[in-house]
Order: sequence, then structure tokens, then C-alpha cells
Amino acid sequence: MASKPSILLEPSCWPQNELIISSYIFLCFCIHDQRHSYLP
Repeated sequence: MASKPSILLEPSCWPQNELIISSYIFLCFCIHDQRHSYLP
């Protein structure tokens, strides 16, 4: 457990990274939903 990413050790980086990750996941879900609705 000593080899943790530096991002997890720096709380100041969390809000921005969390926002980017959540936005990326949201985009992926939106694209997936659109593809699903377009596919027969």
C-alpha cells in the first residue's frame, strides 16, 4: 500500500480530478445511451 498514486495523497487535486472523472463518465453514459437508442 506504499505505492499509492500521488493524486490520492493530495486532497487539493481531488475536487478537480473528481469533476473531470465524473464528467467523463457522464459523457460515456450519454454516448452509450445514444448508441443504444439508435441501434435496433
